[in-house]
Amino acid sequence: MFAANIGQLYAGAAAGSCGSGHQYRRLLLLWSSSSMSRMNTVAAAVAVGSGVGQQQQHRHCCRQELDDYLRSDFGRKHPQQRCEQFWSQYWQKTGLFGDTDRQHRRRRRSQKTGQTIGGGDCFKLLLPPPNITGSLHLGHALTVAIEDALCRYHRMTGHTVQWIPGLDHAGIATQIMVEKHLWTKYGKTRHDLTRDQFLGEVDQWKTQRSAEIREQLLRLGASLDYTQEYYTLSPEMSAAVTEAFVQLFNRQQIYRSTKAVNWSYYMRSTLSDIEVDVKHIDGPTELTVPGYHKPVVLGVMHRFNYPLEDNSNDVIPVATTRLETVIGDVAIAVHPDDKRYSHMIGRMVINPISGRRMPIVADQSVVQTFGTGAVKITPGHSRFDHELAERHRLPVLLVFDQTGRLDCPELPEFHGLHRFSAKDAIKSALIAKGLYLDQSDHSHSVPVCPKTGDLIEHRCVPQWFLRCQQSTVDRARLAIVEDDLNPSVHCCPTVPYLDPDKHLSLVPPNYRFVWREWFNRLEDWCISRQIYWGHQIPAYNVIIDGQLTDEWIAAKSYSEALLIAEHRHPDHTIITVRQDPDVLDTWFSSSLLPLSVNGWPTATVNGKQQLDTQSSPLSLMETGYDILFFWVARMVQLSLELTDRLPFNRVLLHAMVGDSDGKKMSKSWGNVIDPIDIIDGISLKELIRKNEKIRESGFTTTTTTDTTTTTLAKSGQHTKHKLAKQFPSGIVSCGADALRWHLLRTNYKSENVSFDLKKVVKSRNFTNKMHQTVRFLFNNLDNRFVRLDILDLTDHLSPDDRQILSQLAETVRTANQAFESYDLREGVAALEHFWHNKLCDIYLERVKHVLKNTDDDDDLRTRNTVLNVLVYTINTGLRALHPFMPFITENLWQHINHRLLTITTAADDNNHNLRQEFSSICDEDYPDITVDPVLRQYQSVVNDRDMHLVGAIIEKIRWFTKYFEITDDILSTTRISIATYDKHLQNYRQLIQSAIGNDVDSVDMVSIHDIHRYYRSFCFKVCRNEVIADTDGGNIDGNNVDNDVDDDEDDDTNEYNILDIDKNNRNHFNDCYVLFSFSDEVMSKLSNELIADVSGVAVDDDGNGNDGIEAIDGQKRKEMFDMPTLIRFVNLLFKHRNSRFHQNYWKTKSMRESD
Repeated sequence: MFAANIGQLYAGAAAGSCGSGHQYRRLLLLWSSSSMSRMNTVAAAVAVGSGVGQQQQHRHCCRQELDDYLRSDFGRKHPQQRCEQFWSQYWQKTGLFGDTDRQHRRRRRSQKTGQTIGGGDCFKLLLPPPNITGSLHLGHALTVAIEDALCRYHRMTGHTVQWIPGLDHAGIATQIMVEKHLWTKYGKTRHDLTRDQFLGEVDQWKTQRSAEIREQLLRLGASLDYTQEYYTLSPEMSAAVTEAFVQLFNRQQIYRSTKAVNWSYYMRSTLSDIEVDVKHIDGPTELTVPGYHKPVVLGVMHRFNYPLEDNSNDVIPVATTRLETVIGDVAIAVHPDDKRYSHMIGRMVINPISGRRMPIVADQSVVQTFGTGAVKITPGHSRFDHELAERHRLPVLLVFDQTGRLDCPELPEFHGLHRFSAKDAIKSALIAKGLYLDQSDHSHSVPVCPKTGDLIEHRCVPQWFLRCQQSTVDRARLAIVEDDLNPSVHCCPTVPYLDPDKHLSLVPPNYRFVWREWFNRLEDWCISRQIYWGHQIPAYNVIIDGQLTDEWIAAKSYSEALLIAEHRHPDHTIITVRQDPDVLDTWFSSSLLPLSVNGWPTATVNGKQQLDTQSSPLSLMETGYDILFFWVARMVQLSLELTDRLPFNRVLLHAMVGDSDGKKMSKSWGNVIDPIDIIDGISLKELIRKNEKIRESGFTTTTTTDTTTTTLAKSGQHTKHKLAKQFPSGIVSCGADALRWHLLRTNYKSENVSFDLKKVVKSRNFTNKMHQTVRFLFNNLDNRFVRLDILDLTDHLSPDDRQILSQLAETVRTANQAFESYDLREGVAALEHFWHNKLCDIYLERVKHVLKNTDDDDDLRTRNTVLNVLVYTINTGLRALHPFMPFITENLWQHINHRLLTITTAADDNNHNLRQEFSSICDEDYPDITVDPVLRQYQSVVNDRDMHLVGAIIEKIRWFTKYFEITDDILSTTRISIATYDKHLQNYRQLIQSAIGNDVDSVDMVSIHDIHRYYRSFCFKVCRNEVIADTDGGNIDGNNVDNDVDDDEDDDTNEYNILDIDKNNRNHFNDCYVLFSFSDEVMSKLSNELIADVSGVAVDDDGNGNDGIEAIDGQKRKEMFDMPTLIRFVNLLFKHRNSRFHQNYWKTKSMRESD
């Protein structure tokens, strides 16, 4: 089937029909979903065709198709739909992003420019795999826009790029959607089918959804390498998951235990803590729960009495929100110091429903002021109660089955009742016995499943857990260097120093503190799920002589497990094993992706699974902040455990995309927008119909009730009203370029961004402005134009020409810096401002009269000069814009090259044959003022800015060495690092080193993203408007507040506080820092000098509000000044530089020197 389809594709190409977009796209999707999707297009053609001849025929067809397209009319308006359709198909046909072509382009550019990426020449990125639950949304579009821009930028800077696509099987989420589909279409649940039948339904769902997702990615312009596509349930991925489980099981890091876990009665499965949302209930509240026929009332506290056993009239009152669990109570707990109940401790009570005898126990964990001060203990259905029961050796009773119905055959009046119906029945029974007291409003929080809306409860059942042991957790937590001190000093005095190569940078860095706190609270991870769809757990229960045992074996197959079991029990003749029917948590398999997509575990070193590269598996992990702990933290944890390395060194987190009101987009709210609807446009009627369908899919219940119908109706009316108000005429066709441009203009480093269609339309207008600029150029290009090098025209350039080239150089500088800092919106804003305001509004208007004058040779020469400047400026601008807007830049760049080729070869009727090989704008170099001689020559404005910053850096270094008495011998062993986003400062490294003297060991340039790796360095911020004050007894640093601080910010901002670089998500695009790194010997020497100078004082960092310095015994002081303490001491000296003590210290020292 596959060979036949590919044969049809290339047969059609040979017949000249390869431009049929719809047929080609559908065929491509069918091909990419086949088992041979890891072959690229050209390789497939060769495999099924006639070798080299077939390949040449395909190339000839593509060249002919491109020439025909470029010869078409270049109209007044940008043909957005035609342009994007053509180039998305053409890039795939030519295998532009395939491995072979990419390697060829990289070698060619590297030989020309000599550019390499730090630590290697490969930029490897993993597209967070979309779930096969449905189509992509705007959050995915933001991910694609950011990652595709980064990948195209790195391709154009000469790096090999591997952007790996894939799909996630999304166990629970997919099963929910398929179950709803089964109920809607057939009126059946998964329990009405066999496991194999249900998996067959899910597989059909996956095939349909995966084709839609690939189509959307192509339409968004994602330059993915589909030769490396993966699927998390493929045999290769399954092998990696099995290997990881077996290894961790054999290391006793995966174990089976009976614990109180989060249980969804609707899904009949466990959930991990991070898969559960918390919903606050303020007083009596009705909540619709899937699987129950009427709303459930929450926010009510019930009080009732437990009678004591000794036939007295004594009772002990308890309060609870969960009356339905009374049957499972095994004890009453009180605080040992509670005088109300101290005389009852050790006595027995009678369960009023089951009649069970229960002890009254004393436990320190009981809160005396909560409720009645007496707590009913139900260890089978409460994590708190289970922990207390273990301390007091109480029995554990499981009274609810997996569906949430009471399982108590000894109590027929309650047996089989639903948990919410049981609440009413037990309340009635307590009232009848005269034990029920009253009920009151109560505010509390309840756990809710975000996927189903089910109320989650604890259930004590045997499950599989990944042990989050202290050593592994510490390594993952400390991958982000923590610092509890003044952030001016990057040290970690409470833990051993880590290998700097294992430091992980988070962008923005304010998530570092959340990361640390999460790992501090981390408990063992429940990794088993009671569903059908997913990786079946490779654990086998041993059966001896027909009897189940408690012994489990982890193995890669049934035969291997059986062999191990027989080896362990040689004395038994009948040994069998049975595989656990449960599946692994989806996040377990997803957390292995950085390893599995790189070939793990097939590569081995000395018998141990290793990756075949020296660097981290991925160059960068880019994803939404909302799955930082679902996914990113788990990847770090498992990678450190299995390979002893980080899966990546840097994480870029982006915001969640909300609607125009900032509200989270949700299927149940009906405010989800399909990116394709923005690209192609959609009528209001169709938009309402589509959102109605999406909204209904957000309600996961497989039963229809009056409540569900009413909720859907109310939600539907609200959705229609909101859509009609927001899009009264529907959504106009804006195109992928405009959508990406708008998304990249947002502050995506914040937590939430709002989608605004008006701004997308404005971005579409910018694409028309670009198109009209090129059309203006074409209207003035004729056979008299002679292409010349701009450097050869230097003497003939007008002031306007020089100004536009200087502005272009500054814009290119900003664009490069935007990629280095991941503040892509800075590059977007600079490029749009340049093109719209500088190029179109000023330069073009000023040169129009020059282009019209053709009276004499001087006019023609001037006209030719202007056209050369215009061609160069537009060409450079298009290359700078390409990572952000790939379709229109490719289209305009190709048209310009074709027009110039036509002009220069007008006499040749076969000029189209000169195009021997397709060359994309992505094959070109990204503009760089350090490489492009024209930009380098006209960067006067940039040079002025550079020299100002270089001067401030030099003054900061001199200030540090002067005021902290850094002698020449210390300076000779000091490593100075300049942290910045601007890689072009590298050109001034020698100048800085020369200005501060030859005594400096070295001056290095580092990225601000990596600044936290220098946790033993002293770090100071350099302000661009800095004026160094040379005063006595005043502010010793003399720094002013940076220009980019908002007026409403505190002007006393501490410039040392670099760990809060992105505090409040402020923009620090132009920040610069100087870091001083001393050796241990120098630090020891400096400690002795400071102890001698500051006699009788030491650090008091107890946080009690004093100035942090108190007198201590001299001998004790010397003993406590180890290396970490010294860093704390010096740090506090910086922190309190304006304090009375510090001022007196410098004044006294100055007086001693004068004496």
